[in-house]
Amino acid sequence: MISMRFSHFYRHVLPAAMIALLLPCGAAYADFTQIQPFHFGRWVLTNNDAEHNITVPTSGMHTNSSSFIVLDDPQPAIYEYEGIPTGITPTVTTSQPDIVLQSPGQPDLVLDNFTFHATAADINQISTITIGGRLRTSGDGATYGNHTYTGTFLLEIEYDL
Repeated sequence: MISMRFSHFYRHVLPAAMIALLLPCGAAYADFTQIQPFHFGRWVLTNNDAEHNITVPTSGMHTNSSSFIVLDDPQPAIYEYEGIPTGITPTVTTSQPDIVLQSPGQPDLVLDNFTFHATAADINQISTITIGGRLRTSGDGATYGNHTYTGTFLLEIEYDL
């Protein structure tokens, strides 16, 4: 029996307004198409004297620290990955546990605790991949303004034949 492993790497730039963290809308990389952007909602942070977070699991049912007043609900990222043999479920990982999101003159935000869910490829050889994660504040007392934050992370998508 011959076993083959395929790996695909996708680098994503995360542009983020302080109030709305999104992956690029409509991004498509060959056989990797964004269906829903990663979005941490619109929110107000009442204080940054300690580290606070919003967690968006692949189910979409977010949780957040009490210092966040959520105005619009967060949502996980959803992608379609095309070209996987029918019935095969890919493994999705990232080797970067912490993604620092930066904006000049502003405190950093950190994206971490990634979670992934992938479906088995359907008859059209498409697997749906959902990505969740946690957004953390700096906790240093600095205030966040309405600014654009950016960062990059690398996804690895693998499957065996």
